[in-house]
Amino acid sequence: MLNIVINEPDVLFRQGLTYLLADFFAQKDRPEIRIDVHSSPAGILLADMLVLSLAPGECFTCFTPSLAGRKGVAIGLVDACPEWDALPSCFEDMLFIARRAPLMQMRLTLEKAWARRLLHDAYRRPSSCADCQYRGLTPQQVRVMQELHQGLSIADTAQRLGIAVKTVFSHKYAVMEKYRLRSDYELTLFLHRMAEKRSGFSAHSLIP
Repeated sequence: MLNIVINEPDVLFRQGLTYLLADFFAQKDRPEIRIDVHSSPAGILLADMLVLSLAPGECFTCFTPSLAGRKGVAIGLVDACPEWDALPSCFEDMLFIARRAPLMQMRLTLEKAWARRLLHDAYRRPSSCADCQYRGLTPQQVRVMQELHQGLSIADTAQRLGIAVKTVFSHKYAVMEKYRLRSDYELTLFLHRMAEKRSGFSAHSLIP
């Protein structure tokens, strides 16, 4: 039995992905698969394959211990595939699928993921937090992002923090550049996802 965890909030996309995985593994003579969409942290760590929905910029953040100790191969669902050499340790061996990718391209990524799973013992290396290059924020950037996430305007954020409006703009666009966010909408998605994490805007998650 092959255990697959899909962490994807979009029900229709998740259902389509479920059908794709079932068809893919049926052709690999592995018809018996178990797909879990409500897995516990322990289930994620023990999954043979993890399909993870990632918000814009999220793949550049710290995910330890959620992914560092995982057993299986991981696939990230993203809007745009990131550059491999800029990824943190937890994502170094992750494969990425763009949400708008053609079906054939998705199948090719699954082929790579399955090949890695077969070579898992030789391929998978433990993640090293000591050498991790995840991207963090300065304390001032964290404070600015907190205010913006609460819905404050640039001017209101500047007034509350006692800094210039130009300074707020500077921090905002520095964060967007750091996490390669292309619009205010992507910034909003990124901040919302960071707030959802257990550590939220704590020093552990965002400040190097």
